[in-house]
Amino acid sequence: MKDFYLSVCRITPAASPSELITWAERDGGYLWCVWDIAPSQDVKRAPMTSGYSSTADDVVATASMLGMAKRLRLNPGHHINELVADLVADTRPFYSQSGRRWAVWASTISYLLNQSPLSMRDCESGTPGSVLVSGATAKRPASYLQRYLHRQRIAGRIGAGKHKAPLPVDLLYARDRYGRDTYHRVIRKTPKHVLADIMPFTPGAAFIHPQWRQHIIDIATLPRERLESLGEVDHRPSNRTYSLRPPPGFSLYDEDDDPDFDAFMNEDHPTESHHPHYRYETPRIIELPESALKWALSVLSLPDLPSSAPALKAAFRRAAHVSHPDRGGNAADFHAVRAAYEYLIELKATR
Repeated sequence: MKDFYLSVCRITPAASPSELITWAERDGGYLWCVWDIAPSQDVKRAPMTSGYSSTADDVVATASMLGMAKRLRLNPGHHINELVADLVADTRPFYSQSGRRWAVWASTISYLLNQSPLSMRDCESGTPGSVLVSGATAKRPASYLQRYLHRQRIAGRIGAGKHKAPLPVDLLYARDRYGRDTYHRVIRKTPKHVLADIMPFTPGAAFIHPQWRQHIIDIATLPRERLESLGEVDHRPSNRTYSLRPPPGFSLYDEDDDPDFDAFMNEDHPTESHHPHYRYETPRIIELPESALKWALSVLSLPDLPSSAPALKAAFRRAAHVSHPDRGGNAADFHAVRAAYEYLIELKATR
């Protein structure tokens, strides 16, 4: 199984407006990156995906959405965060070239924010930097442009992911060639294929934000007829077997029990915990609708977001009492109640 790593860097708001390049530098916040290799200052390749969070609580929520909360370290001195800090510190425009195509970005931060390049075109006379940007222009590896183009192709395959009603999140079981068992989110189904997120997902809260689709690294395209008829299918590019039902002896891979992971993440730094509630049984997860707040308040029969945690918990208990299957309700409504409650808890924490 390919390992993925999460890096975080806090951005201090710029003192002088004349130095601003992006809104993130104006407001401050956190930039995060996902890598397919242990990030160190020797790594030159581009991150697999990246994004912005305004607060530390937002970073925790994003890590949970990605299924990577156990790999989150907010300590700026942690070695896993050194590479992204170096990238953020380099404010020069840069260009990346792959084959005959090249593109120029205003800065590394603008790239990590998933902003479009200043320009992208096929090779012409002169260097890209001299054509578009005055002053010092850095050159970064071809992987920066390749990852950008790959993300554009992925976005075209998965669609916008906006919906007015909550959706159940289908999960596939997977086992890699080393015997490690993981869950994987189903992105969507076509008549011929089931598209699954290649990155393992560790279920946390009872809900996920639709924005998770914006950060899909790659897709496992599985033949739908074979998967549904046989119940499983081998996928050679990821070295996994994907299944509709748990294979014999299925036991979700737990990073906390992996001595290699523990040594890499915790040997020189205090352990951090950002995953208060992980579900290791078969999870039921709801993807939030576009109007998530309105939906969650409706599920809990609330006119607006309560100002206190006890009031919110009381509303949850009332709704859970009515929707519980043992009291005449149904499982779908009960899980919706829990998802709405956990979403509103997160919302209060990040406000």
